[in-house]
Amino acid sequence: KREFLITLFRKGDLKKIYISYKDKPPQEIDFLSAVELLETEKTEERIKIPVESFYELLSKNKIAFERSLQEEKEKSFSRKDLSRTEQQILKELNA
Repeated sequence: KREFLITLFRKGDLKKIYISYKDKPPQEIDFLSAVELLETEKTEERIKIPVESFYELLSKNKIAFERSLQEEKEKSFSRKDLSRTEQQILKELNA
């Protein structure tokens, strides 16, 4: 099986889930996709992720999340010409 790490990040109302594989860049996934990937059979044997791989994959996910935060911040600056109601609707949709 391929090693991967799923990480949930939260900052304020913003929640994002990322998945990383050793040989691929991290990508954002939705909650249901994460649940499907983590689903196992009762007979399935547990495995331990090597510590080195864990921290490498966690770092990749963290960098992707931080980039996403920066993009959100840049979007918020361009929203200044929207009405307060429009800004609130966008905030709710992003959360």
